[in-house]
Amino acid sequence: MACLDKIYNGVVAFPLLAAVFVLPCAFSRYHRCRAVSRLRTLILYSFVLYLLISYLSVILPLPDHSAVVSEPLRKHLNLLPFRQIWLYWHRRKLTAANVFAYLKSASLWQLLLNVLMTVPFGGYLRCYFKQSFPRTTLYSFLLSLFFELTQFTGLYGIYPAPYRFADMDDLICNTLGGVIGYCLAALCSRLFPYPNRNDSVPFRD
Repeated sequence: MACLDKIYNGVVAFPLLAAVFVLPCAFSRYHRCRAVSRLRTLILYSFVLYLLISYLSVILPLPDHSAVVSEPLRKHLNLLPFRQIWLYWHRRKLTAANVFAYLKSASLWQLLLNVLMTVPFGGYLRCYFKQSFPRTTLYSFLLSLFFELTQFTGLYGIYPAPYRFADMDDLICNTLGGVIGYCLAALCSRLFPYPNRNDSVPFRD
């Protein structure tokens, strides 16, 4: 029941928190231009909601403060790209059985999920914010760096030490996910409005 309560609270809280950020933007746009595109506002709302859920999925669950003890920072940091892959295959032979076992391993799925997490980010940047490929790559990297610094700094000093592992693989995979999202967005760009197409038409889709 406790788990279900957490899921229910998250489903209720995330949209409300996203609305807190989006509604001031919508009101400001209306007062300046006397026009608000419902579709544009909805997409902006979904973008803020996506960022909020992504951020909370990175920092949650939070441990008890007493459970986090100060340790050398190097124990919470990996600067070697794809270290987990190397450790898995070290002294293992490349056989069909080992490959099949690796495809089911948690380390591989963690890499894939880190890629998938930022695929929507790249799509939003291209289709909605009209960012270039280099800018999308840079912003995807900065978003991932923000996530990793949040973990590495112990939630900006709230905890005496990092409570999660900061990993170079996460930076690489998150950046790759943004790039993939940017490329995939070209296949469905007609589903997204141009940034200024509906701004002069008040309350229309």
